[in-house]
Amino acid sequence: MRLSRRLWTVLLTGIILCASVTWVWASANVSVFNFQMKSETPDWVWLEKCLADQITTDLFGSKMVTLLARDRMQALADQLDWVPEFATTDPERMKRIDEALNIEFLITGIFSVEDKQIAITAQIVRVGDRKEVFRKTLTGSTRDVIGLQKKLSAELISWFTKTPPEQILPTLPVWTRSVPAMKALYEGMHLYDQGRYAEGWLKFRQASREDPQYMEPQNWVPKLPYSRDGTRNARRGSAGFFNLDTAHPRWPNAVMKSPPTHGRPSPPPRDWRTCPERLEEGFGDCVEPWPGQ
Repeated sequence: MRLSRRLWTVLLTGIILCASVTWVWASANVSVFNFQMKSETPDWVWLEKCLADQITTDLFGSKMVTLLARDRMQALADQLDWVPEFATTDPERMKRIDEALNIEFLITGIFSVEDKQIAITAQIVRVGDRKEVFRKTLTGSTRDVIGLQKKLSAELISWFTKTPPEQILPTLPVWTRSVPAMKALYEGMHLYDQGRYAEGWLKFRQASREDPQYMEPQNWVPKLPYSRDGTRNARRGSAGFFNLDTAHPRWPNAVMKSPPTHGRPSPPPRDWRTCPERLEEGFGDCVEPWPGQ
């Protein structure tokens, strides 16, 4: 039976449309593990946690992924003596990650610095079979490391959403353009993770001095009063962060970990977007109204 020209046109159109359909993840459980420095450049070791944390905060704005909280990732990474090679080569460690975190994809990577140039490689690994499904390397000047990180985040988000990275990049917030401020912040975060709170606090204050408009230190500085039961001082310090920008990815998490709730288990990230009412309960006397209220 011969098909009419019109029917052929309909069939061909259907084939073309089917071929152009792009598979998009409806939702994926993801964790970003620390990167690893491959060069002998100790001044840049802070970037190991920085890259993982900044990519996590950028992914937070995407509705296509469900993120694991940094604290849980860091605790498990310390137990496993994590290095990125484990993602594809160590079935036992990956099995422990799968059982403990229940994630579908793991993002990690490496970087190296030489002659004021930096190369950063990120990879997405499917946890179930340890298969690398995406890899991207970016290079540039160390002065532009913050911009390179944002471009890398755009590439990673693009893989999950199938949105072109050049469309994603302008939407990613840049919390500071000061590399010294970011360096001080993540050196402080590393000290805090080790329980060296006083030293970490000094680093967070240094980050604020390097860039007074940098929001992140104002989230971390009050954490030392938490550990010393200084709830009143912590309330005052946390209020400064809350008043800065409710769009900040760490803002709802900071509310959840406000002094009235300190010491209780941290809620899962999926609950962070629904917690603004908690702020009024704990900080109604020292926080300005949110935009739009």
